Amino acid sequence: MNTKQKVAYNTVAQLVGKATTTVTTLLITVLITRRFGPSGYGDFTIMMAYSALFYIVSDFGLNAIATRDFSEDESKITRYFKNLVGLRLVMALGLFALGALALIFFPYSQFVKVGVLISLLTIFTQALYTTGNVIFQTKLRYDLSVLAAIFGSLTILILSFLVVAQGGGLLPIVLSYVVGGVVMVGVSLFFVRRLVGVIGVAKDIKLWRYLFSSALPLGITTIFVVILQKADALLLSVLSGSEAVGLYGASYKIFEFALVFPTFFVNSIYPIMVRRFKDGQERLMETVRYSGLFLFVVSVVGSVVGYFLAPWMIRVVAGPEFAESAQALRLLLLGLPIFYLSALFLWLLITLGKQKQIPFIYAAGAIFNVALNLILIPRYSFHASAIITWTSELLILLLLVFFSRKALE
Repeated sequence: MNTKQKVAYNTVAQLVGKATTTVTTLLITVLITRRFGPSGYGDFTIMMAYSALFYIVSDFGLNAIATRDFSEDESKITRYFKNLVGLRLVMALGLFALGALALIFFPYSQFVKVGVLISLLTIFTQALYTTGNVIFQTKLRYDLSVLAAIFGSLTILILSFLVVAQGGGLLPIVLSYVVGGVVMVGVSLFFVRRLVGVIGVAKDIKLWRYLFSSALPLGITTIFVVILQKADALLLSVLSGSEAVGLYGASYKIFEFALVFPTFFVNSIYPIMVRRFKDGQERLMETVRYSGLFLFVVSVVGSVVGYFLAPWMIRVVAGPEFAESAQALRLLLLGLPIFYLSALFLWLLITLGKQKQIPFIYAAGAIFNVALNLILIPRYSFHASAIITWTSELLILLLLVFFSRKALE
């Protein structure tokens, strides 16, 4: 299988897998929205969004550094993987403690806080699953990562259905995400062992220090990315209440599915970009140009189709009580091409070795996002958040393009 075929295979495998997990996630959303309504779905969204602030940070850019090093010398894989497991577990423990402590300062009900504490356990499963992905990305076997995710999501769906069928509440549904995460990690590590022959935990402080310091710019960037993705939901929960979070959460859940494609595509193309850069700047830019054109066309088509189908999608996924979510979804989809292109230019800047500039770019976007949400949410509620989501990303895209051009000069 040649390079282009591998990229196509991994992208398609991830899309097929994501289609499966998307269906399960949509079914879970249908179960929750129809069982608990906008307010209940808002509580659920708060529980999951809060923990996501921390478990996304557990990646911290470590995979990008490890993948880069693996592409240069595959003999490092076993040693790096074991140390990544150890480092991520320590980070996950610290993030769990930080999340639990910070929860004291949020004005949520005791019920919501208990749900948040349960969902924080997913920090550990996400950290281990993310570590497994560095092997799948290096070996161009993202199909195995997708299989693990499918098993995990099916577990969550089955458990959630059983909870709702028996008249259970939100907390058992949140717990099902923890159980699904354990299943996902188990399957992922099984495949990792088949690929590299061994799994385990190691503590090489010197290597930990190297990985952490090398990934620090990307790690800080990840923090700001999380703020960009989750701050609006948390600000809405404080400034507008659970119902507004539920209505916005339904639209954003569908929008998130549309953002999956560029992530998978760039995951597949990044190792190729690293190798092409070794062959020369022109070879790299040829890959970037074709990839950018492809992503732009796909995103424009998705934006137009999604705009017209928004009311129907909301009605199918969330039900008639969520009719107001359709306008928010349309507003979000207007910025789809921006997100598709920014994903590519982010990894271009990393390929060029200019990741130290990335935290400042995303810091600017995060500050812009939070400031506008604080100003506009009290007046325009979640409709403001929808527009601010992609205008913040536009600022980031412009800065990524600017610094990429400078690096290429």
